[in-house]
This record gives sequence, structure tokens and C-alpha cells, in this order.
Amino acid sequence: MFLGMTPFLSLFSFIIIIITIILNVNISMFILGSLIFGIIGYIIDPLFHHFGYFLLIDVPALESLWIICTNTPLLSLLRFNNTTNLGSIVTSFTFSIPVYFATIFLVKKYRTRFGEKVNKLKITKIIKGSKLYSIYQKITLVG
Repeated sequence: MFLGMTPFLSLFSFIIIIITIILNVNISMFILGSLIFGIIGYIIDPLFHHFGYFLLIDVPALESLWIICTNTPLLSLLRFNNTTNLGSIVTSFTFSIPVYFATIFLVKKYRTRFGEKVNKLKITKIIKGSKLYSIYQKITLVG
């Protein structure tokens, strides 16, 4: 979700990719979520800009925080002074908990309704019988 909603070529995106690798996240779900939320992020990009502008300019209580972020070398690389970047990061953090629980709910529904049907498909059997899939299974068991 974070990678799809935030600008891709940024330090924040690099940090998200490193965390994903360290935490051994399911890469296919990570890519799928990034694609889905990338489309959503592209559509609501103007809202990110307005929200970031509100946080940067219209909330005087946060002014000292933005000054610290801009003057601190590592934090300045996160580009919190960019309204779209700030709005997308704060929005991603805000919606991460509801999206987490919605994903758990949807995966459980998928497994009960479609899991067996998908496993019985010919294409699924072909994929699971391939050498590449067996290598993938060995790697996931080790990691």
C-alpha cells in the first residue's frame, strides 16, 4: 500500500522496499497491493496535494516540526516539504490499519469460497507441478 500511494522515486519508497525484504513479506501480494494502490494513488493524487498543503501551511502547530524535518539531513531526504509526498505518506499511515483488517477479512473469504476451486484448476496444477514452483517452495521454507 505504501509503495503504491507514495511517489516511487523517493527515499521513503526505498525504505519500504528494504522493510519488505527484511520482514519476508509475500512478494506477490506486495506487488499486487502496490499496483492496486498505485492506481488509487494516481487517481486521488490531487487530494494528497491538498492534504499535504493543509498540514504544511494551514496547521501552525506543526511549523516547528517541518523546520526540524527540513534542517535535519536525513529527514530532509524524505521530502516532507513536498505537499503531495507528505499528503500521501500521512494518508498511507492513516489507512494502513483499516486496510490491514480488510485484507485479512478478504483473504479469509477468498480461502473459504474460492480456495478449493482455484486449487482444482488445470493451470494451478500445472504451476504447482513446475520446477520453478518447487524452487519457490524451498526458498519460502528456508526464509
